[in-house]
Amino acid sequence: WFHLINQEELAQASGWLARANRLLEHEQQECPERGYMLIPVAFQHVVAGDYTGAQRAAARAAAIGRRAADADLVAFALVLHGRAMVREGRVGEGLALLDEAMVAVVAGELSPPVAGTVYCSMIDACQEISEWRRAHEWTAALTAWCEKQPDMVTFTGQCLVHRVQILQLHGAWPQAVEEAKRAGE
Repeated sequence: WFHLINQEELAQASGWLARANRLLEHEQQECPERGYMLIPVAFQHVVAGDYTGAQRAAARAAAIGRRAADADLVAFALVLHGRAMVREGRVGEGLALLDEAMVAVVAGELSPPVAGTVYCSMIDACQEISEWRRAHEWTAALTAWCEKQPDMVTFTGQCLVHRVQILQLHGAWPQAVEEAKRAGE
């Protein structure tokens, strides 16, 4: 669903979402998969401007993730909850949730696709509210973490573009050029 939504293939995304819901009809309520099914619900609420609904769905998903010890689910939920709060005007509380999700990224607790999603969402949120210091700080932390894992190719495409923008804003032109080349490749 997530990848198809990002590619704007809404019909296919809807079909996979319907299949997943059908497959979960007879599963217990507290399985992690049930929590993952709340992520699209929260996302749809954010897109519709229903930030309270998004926060409720994301909080439920995070709670399931914590009980199931699923760090990816918790991080996804924290990001959506945080983004909804920021858009609602509760910037400090929202950024605290986004910071918590980013801690899981730099601690190496998340799968690469989720780590990339969390980082990109954090940077998007920072750009929306012109919070350049925080964006730079998390970009530096992520860069240090990535340098310890040179074989990892996770943070490509849009994530690298975000890194380029932050490096550029802080005058790190040579690094920005290298990251832009990597994004282009």
